[in-house]
Amino acid sequence: MSNIFWSLALKLKLTFILSIFFARIDVTEGQWSMILIHLTAALFGQSVWSGTTVSVPFGLTFTLTQLLALLSVASLANAVLSNAAIVLLGVETPLEKAGVSIPRRLVAPNKPVLPVAALSTLALIAYKLGYFHLNPTMYVLAFGFAYAKLTMKLVVSGKE
Repeated sequence: MSNIFWSLALKLKLTFILSIFFARIDVTEGQWSMILIHLTAALFGQSVWSGTTVSVPFGLTFTLTQLLALLSVASLANAVLSNAAIVLLGVETPLEKAGVSIPRRLVAPNKPVLPVAALSTLALIAYKLGYFHLNPTMYVLAFGFAYAKLTMKLVVSGKE
């Protein structure tokens, strides 16, 4: 989830707009899909997710849980890649395609990459050393606060 935040923050910094466009699927459709998932679990029980298999092309079969996880990862990759294309490659935003002129800043788009990569590397090293398994709450709080502080510093430094 933090990947989407960082790509949106960088897009906001360069294009002056904070908009999340998922093409035909937006927040309302996401909420309705969650409502349907909860209703399905309420009506048919939790076993529907592990017991129901879905056949897809190429002879593959998935449980509904695996299929939903696969679709979630694909959606995440699409959101991150489309935001990265807007920021790094200068692809037009949906508003620009609709004819709205958006002034872009000439800022090095890799400015937040180094601090985020450093903190992510430290979090991964700490996880591999077993600190997450010793006390998951402290691990999540420590790195959550660190990411929050980093976010605030990057947001404040972006105000030029």
